[in-house]
Amino acid sequence: MKFVVKVYTAITFFGLLALSPAVLRAGLTSEEVKLFGDYMVKAEQGDPKAQVNVANSYYFGAGVEKNLRQALAWYRKAAEQGYDWGQVLLGAAYYGGEGVPKDFAQAIYWYRKAADQGNFKAQYHLAICYANGEGVAKDFVQAVAWYRKAADQGDSGAQYGLGRSYAMGEGLAKDEVQAVAWYRKAAGQGDVKAQCELAVCYAYGVGVAKDGAHAVAWYLKAAEQGNSKAQYFLAVCYANGDGVTKDGAEAVVWFRKAADQGDAMAQYNLGYCYTAGVGAVKNHAQAFAWYLKSAGQGYEFAQFALGICFSSGEGVEKDLTQAALWYRKAADQGNSFAQSRLGVCYQKGEGVTQDFAQACKWYHKAAAQGDAQAQNNLGNCYFEGLGVPKDLVQAASWYRKAAESGNADSQHNLGHCYFEGHGLPKDLVRAVFWYQRSAEQFDHESMCHLGDCFAKGQGVPKDETEAYAYWNLASVSYEEARKSLESLEKKLSREEIAAGQKRTKELQKEIEAKTAAKTAGK
Repeated sequence: MKFVVKVYTAITFFGLLALSPAVLRAGLTSEEVKLFGDYMVKAEQGDPKAQVNVANSYYFGAGVEKNLRQALAWYRKAAEQGYDWGQVLLGAAYYGGEGVPKDFAQAIYWYRKAADQGNFKAQYHLAICYANGEGVAKDFVQAVAWYRKAADQGDSGAQYGLGRSYAMGEGLAKDEVQAVAWYRKAAGQGDVKAQCELAVCYAYGVGVAKDGAHAVAWYLKAAEQGNSKAQYFLAVCYANGDGVTKDGAEAVVWFRKAADQGDAMAQYNLGYCYTAGVGAVKNHAQAFAWYLKSAGQGYEFAQFALGICFSSGEGVEKDLTQAALWYRKAADQGNSFAQSRLGVCYQKGEGVTQDFAQACKWYHKAAAQGDAQAQNNLGNCYFEGLGVPKDLVQAASWYRKAAESGNADSQHNLGHCYFEGHGLPKDLVRAVFWYQRSAEQFDHESMCHLGDCFAKGQGVPKDETEAYAYWNLASVSYEEARKSLESLEKKLSREEIAAGQKRTKELQKEIEAKTAAKTAGK
């Protein structure tokens, strides 16, 4: 899985001020009033540092009534005297549009003046402007050059930015090892974005040996600082037991923290926890509420989940029209599950006017993405001529795609095509092969057909004991198998029936063992 980290563009004016010298806390106290007076005396005498302190006082309302206009005026006085912090803070004002109209060109002008004096914060923000093409043409090479200058002075934001540049191969050759090295420097200083990215590197073995425990440790550092992405990934680690003992309740704690900050994936996963009762008591109403929050942000899996809720009536009143609406929202984003379900809606006329052509259209979209159920349904459409011209060759082709993905329905259908010679040459041995693959998933219709094959010696040597076993298992829910079993028992001796029942138990255990092995393999 590849994670792309967007350059942070929302560098606030406040953030820069907080990093400048002698920043004052907000609050009008006698001590601050006196301090402001001292700053003002020196500022009026032309001291640029005092001018910045006066500006800070006006900006925060410390010792004097808050006044952005006055703050900007004093930043400008300091900047025009060549004081680097005055220049970088004036640039920040233009960048953020605080006290003056937003003007990236002016921001660049003042950042550059401060950067040329070696001001690390100006160098960092100048790099961001080049990376984002704000006030200058986008230029990753220049961005890297300025990130490096600031990073070499120990600026954690620039170290993160340089790490990101190495990770993405922007402005220099891609080098994941170097990316990790710079992320580590920034993370060590508490940079939350770097901590999260370093965790991702450990989680997926990018630029460093894969180490789930180290990933969890760095996710935790970032999560405890309130980073919603780190909180989400930490929750996933707890949910899956990656790098930490599996703990559904702890997963819910971190999903909720991220969800409360508006993280759409966390909101969806928290909804799923309520749906499945993982780490929380099952609560379909709560699940629906979280799915709705996530879906409102456009998250496709949450939109699909809402479709399921409206379709089943879990957590909300059943409404097939709403179900189809939400399936369509997710389907339009390319979600194959939603495309497949929307196809079913059109085929059955659930929530929409029945339209076989539309059903095939959506099955095609999902099938092209490898959705096995959609491939099977599309095969059915070609087999029956629903929404498309009848074409048994196409039907068999789509059945095969789904069957090879493990879809039991298609394995049965492909077996039937081989048995009858529909869309491909008749081949009873291949028919039995696919019936068996489907029967291994407890498909009772395939078990019934296998009973027929063993009873008649079609594709396999005739074996009434094996036929008895398959019909016996299938008779639980398949009437035709029950009738065949009754007919066979009339022909068999007590000993032969006992042998058939013994074989039934053995066959069931064999199928269960294969199912368990497949599950463990996943």
